Amino acid sequence: MSAYYNEIDSKAAGWLAELIKAGHLPAGDIDTRSIKDVDANDIRQYTQCHFFAGIGVWAYALTEAGWPAGKRVWTGSCPCFVAGTQILTMDGYKAIYGVCMMMSEQEEWARSLKVGDKVLVRRGYGIGRQTTVGVVEKVNKATVQVSGHLFNMSNRRLRGSAHYDPSCIFRATDEKIAEIEELEARRTYIRYIRNTSDLEELPTEKLEKIFAIIKDMK
Repeated sequence: MSAYYNEIDSKAAGWLAELIKAGHLPAGDIDTRSIKDVDANDIRQYTQCHFFAGIGVWAYALTEAGWPAGKRVWTGSCPCFVAGTQILTMDGYKAIYGVCMMMSEQEEWARSLKVGDKVLVRRGYGIGRQTTVGVVEKVNKATVQVSGHLFNMSNRRLRGSAHYDPSCIFRATDEKIAEIEELEARRTYIRYIRNTSDLEELPTEKLEKIFAIIKDMK
């Protein structure tokens, strides 16, 4: 029984060979073909299979952790996006080679924020994700506090309570912020309507807003 290492990069494959020779990694075969060319029959005989093997970190970690040599295991550390891959950003699709520049611009923007500035706050994942408007309360070299939660300059994420963890802040135009604020107001009014049993007691101003919302919804 032996290990299978798939690594297309010749330099990394060279490292694998030397580390195996030195006894730091389980003995095995190094395959420098593209993973697209690897067939099931090519790896059927191996106990360990390490795809995108790099310099064998997974194999080394398993050995150090006491993983039995005869116990089957597959590992894989998929590579990053190739240059030019399009990813969706707040400003539409951008090529992946532009992300570092975009992140630097984002960080520069965050450092320029002042108390009272409004920013967009995105919370959650998938269909449960919401975008709201937050107000900057404190700014220092390491963090920005937005509506009671911290935004870390180094990783561009808000640090706060556990339920708020998957949140980020973004810059936006005044028009976009006004649009989100209007949406939040509409949601508030609608919730108020649902929770109010006696509309006759509401002030005229609120009744007018409620009427406008209902009119727009028709």
